[in-house]
Amino acid sequence: MLLQAMDLKSIAFPSIGAGVAGIPFEKVASVMAEAIVRNLRKTNKSISVELYLFEGFSMMERWNCLPMFEQFSIQEAIAKMINKQSSERLIMDEVIASQPLEAIPDIEKDVFICYSRKDSDVVKQIYEWLEKAGYKCWMDVDGMFSGISFKKVVVDSIKHSKVLLFMSSENSNKSCNVVSEVSIAMKYGKKIIPVRLDTSPYSESIEYDIINHDYVAYDKSKMEESNREMLKKIVSTLKMV
Repeated sequence: MLLQAMDLKSIAFPSIGAGVAGIPFEKVASVMAEAIVRNLRKTNKSISVELYLFEGFSMMERWNCLPMFEQFSIQEAIAKMINKQSSERLIMDEVIASQPLEAIPDIEKDVFICYSRKDSDVVKQIYEWLEKAGYKCWMDVDGMFSGISFKKVVVDSIKHSKVLLFMSSENSNKSCNVVSEVSIAMKYGKKIIPVRLDTSPYSESIEYDIINHDYVAYDKSKMEESNREMLKKIVSTLKMV
């Protein structure tokens, strides 16, 4: 979001599509509200939001602007629901982390997926594909915040997984959490399979550990083929565990 990236205090953008293109303003308002709220939820900073709707062509009446405010009310309700679910998940993980390992159900996994949450869209699809293929995977699907208990859950999950799938990308190679997870996997002698989502170089911290590892080049435009190539590598690696 430009506000955070450029440390701006205000930002303005048009209702693209609501003019000559003829897209209903209700639809434009829904997309705009969802995009704004989604990006606001990515920061823990306190940001004051004020909306000014300017219509310079005298094509709309005041009541035509109501959908924008209605959509923000809907997005606020959705955001509150998501936050509540995240809080409940954090509480549950506090409980899980406090239990001995033998009390944690189904902790043994085939694959630990190490990735940046900025790559969630493609990685979630990979996770779901592997699960359907019959492999038990650990992945921080809900994008929880880090904490002492969560760190314990991550370490325990790596220790009890057979393979770590490192989803290499520009985002993940800049992530301190990803670097830590790869280092933990190396510490416990886990097999690591790099899956390159793009051509970005490994970070120096990660490259030191996996420079001699064969990787899978993942083409997002050919996901089915890429998934099969990745699976071949996982199968051959698991045979060595």
